[in-house]
Amino acid sequence: TIDASPEGGYWHGTVKEEYTFNKNKQQTSSIIYAWNDTKRDWDYVSKTKSEYDTRKNLTLDERYEWQDGAWVGTLKKEYAYNAQGQQTMFAYYAWNETKGAFVGTQKEETELDAEGRTVLHATYTWGTTDWKGKAKNEYTYTDDGLVATDIASKWSSNKWVYSTKTENTYTDNKVTSYIRYNWVNNAWVAATRWEQVDADTERSYEWWNNNWSITQEKSKSYDDQNRLVSESMQNWQQGVQTSGSKTEYTYTGNNLTQKSSYIFESDWIETDRITNSYDTENRQTNTTTYTRVGSELQFVSKTDNEYSGKNITTTSYTWTGAAWQGVEKEEKIYSNDLDYTGTKYEWRDGGWSGISRIGYTYYANGKEQSVVVYRWSGSSWVEDTKTEYEYSGAKNIVTAMYQWENGTWVGQSKVGNYYDE
Repeated sequence: TIDASPEGGYWHGTVKEEYTFNKNKQQTSSIIYAWNDTKRDWDYVSKTKSEYDTRKNLTLDERYEWQDGAWVGTLKKEYAYNAQGQQTMFAYYAWNETKGAFVGTQKEETELDAEGRTVLHATYTWGTTDWKGKAKNEYTYTDDGLVATDIASKWSSNKWVYSTKTENTYTDNKVTSYIRYNWVNNAWVAATRWEQVDADTERSYEWWNNNWSITQEKSKSYDDQNRLVSESMQNWQQGVQTSGSKTEYTYTGNNLTQKSSYIFESDWIETDRITNSYDTENRQTNTTTYTRVGSELQFVSKTDNEYSGKNITTTSYTWTGAAWQGVEKEEKIYSNDLDYTGTKYEWRDGGWSGISRIGYTYYANGKEQSVVVYRWSGSSWVEDTKTEYEYSGAKNIVTAMYQWENGTWVGQSKVGNYYDE
């Protein structure tokens, strides 16, 4: 198609496109032109080339742009298909400016069985003049369609060479064990094994001294209330345990009272501990952490909670090596069932210094009535700002802002938002 318009006494081209098609009416090429006013003729812009197999599947896609008097490739893809029309090969090429031609960058090959499952998948990269293998996997399947074997190959001396083989076993469609082999001297030699012993234990092995030797075990155990009481990971080398870690949990009633962490160094050594205490209402009153220093556990930090009705004071400390030193304290004090003041302090220069204090009041329906913000001055709190809220109807609200000046609240602004009911 050509679109043109008469300008300046001559026909001025705007768009020119040329296409070719095969007998199946599939586009096989295109060329796009742009008008050059100086030459009063068409200049190349871009072109494409496409090829198809006898089943009308796209097998080649090439694209070019016209640059400095020559065609420069921007894209090339190749495809292949099996008799069922499923894609079995994909190759991608990039333009090499030095060679002035497309050069391969990556290729994938796939073979499928009658069920449409992948039985071979291979990837390639470009060598000097041709494709060279990168990785290949061949698969077989169980009657349930799960991968039974996976044979991996590597590229060596311009051909595929076996590398590893994995054999899987399943229970209820979940892998419960596998054995991995290495290709050595033209034969498969057992290397490692993994098994899910039960729901809470898994083990790994290596083939050593003509037998399976355990290398790792991961396990968890639970009490009769299905609470986690221990979890561990242990490592062995040629039958000798070399390392490990585990965590144990202790409960009193429904409360976690201790968590201990261990490492294995010829024997189990406790490295860290957390203890929790509770009052008769099952409220947590203390958390203390310990860590190993030398041959014994020493304090690290603790947090104390004090309760009085709904009021709670939480204080955190750090261990100096000889005594507990305050770090931060937070209070939440209620004046009635709804209204409360929240206060935070930090330990500074041997005493508690205020960080923030905010007081909240509420209407009987639970809507916020006022918020008062205080600031720390010297050694005590003083009022700073206040926000009050008034409500009417379902959504109307009036917000008033105040500043504390010379012992009284001074209004700063008031904003009302009203809605048609």
